[in-house]
Amino acid sequence: MSHFYSGDFAVAVAVSGRVATYPFPGDRVSRVFAQDFMQRLADFESLALDTPNDDDPNAYLVDESEVTPVGGGVVQWTRTWAHVPRSRREVQTFSHTIPGIDTASSFLLRAIVSVVSIAGGRRVTTTGAHLWTADDIGELVSISYWVKDESEQILFQRLITTTITAIHSTTEVDVGYWNEPLPVATWNNISLAQVARQPIQRVVTSWVHVDYFLPGVSPGIKNESQIPILQPSIIFDSSGNATNSYGEFTTPSVVDYRALVRAKSLIVVEPSSLRRWSGNIFERATRYTIAI
Repeated sequence: MSHFYSGDFAVAVAVSGRVATYPFPGDRVSRVFAQDFMQRLADFESLALDTPNDDDPNAYLVDESEVTPVGGGVVQWTRTWAHVPRSRREVQTFSHTIPGIDTASSFLLRAIVSVVSIAGGRRVTTTGAHLWTADDIGELVSISYWVKDESEQILFQRLITTTITAIHSTTEVDVGYWNEPLPVATWNNISLAQVARQPIQRVVTSWVHVDYFLPGVSPGIKNESQIPILQPSIIFDSSGNATNSYGEFTTPSVVDYRALVRAKSLIVVEPSSLRRWSGNIFERATRYTIAI
């Protein structure tokens, strides 16, 4: 079918309807559309990238094709606009190095000053702050002590496991009851019944969060250098050196990390990647896994 257009094509004239595409499955909001134009070659001038569409000001020019002569000094080309896509998330497997837990501090070992009977359990007082919080109620702890005979001679050392039932202060914690009579024990230490581990490589489920930015349009972003690159947490030991295991005196500490594990928090496991998606719209992809 032939098309006839009035005018002398001194300005660009749309000669087709807008053809929309949706680049992401299931997302019917993030839209790209193309439209054909004609103009005299002598008057042709490319539009600047990021120019809003006259009929859809939330769509920005991302591409203009090469011009094609159609006769009479007139050329035809295609302009493409895009909405800044919505953020999205993809699920992928990922080979993740699970951080280690330092042997000495993973147990948060504390010497015991005293143990007294209370209703339904025992109250333990430690020599230093035990670092447990109300979030640790229900966690297993190990208590080690010496068992003596009536003449105060040590017979053997015993290790029992019970649970935290209440936190009273930084040095007082209530635990469940056990049957050993208190007068025949010399208290040694209390610690979380948690197994230390070395850093280990595992294939895990990961979530890739993908965000889009158009400098000059996205709030707070004037150019691509201002797009934040998210980084994995770096563990520093007490000397300020990077390490791959959490401990009591690392930053963040094993206590901080255990809080993330309890909350099943998503953590960044590799730096964000940044690329030009279309025109001046940039795509940032950041990988997360659940803290283990």
